[in-house]
Amino acid sequence: MLPGEIAVEDALNDVLVDFLEIVNSVKSVRELDNIVVELTDLKTTSVFPRVNKSLGSISVSICGSVIAHVSGKPVFFNGEKFNEDNVVGFFRVGE
Repeated sequence: MLPGEIAVEDALNDVLVDFLEIVNSVKSVRELDNIVVELTDLKTTSVFPRVNKSLGSISVSICGSVIAHVSGKPVFFNGEKFNEDNVVGFFRVGE
């Protein structure tokens, strides 16, 4: 894990797990400009299909905001995938 990855993952944990308490754990992986975030045991959902399609679910959308804040760059939402007990969000960091 690179230092930038640690900062992003730590910030995501601080916000989503410790402060908002809307997930139990967060993992993130960065490869070049792409970041994949896995959230487990979601405690909140959103049922707004148009919002989810453009911004992602509430938890994933917050991830994008945190990544943008930590990186100081624009972040593009590239989709999300739900599994039984987790959601994976896909992002690209701009310049």
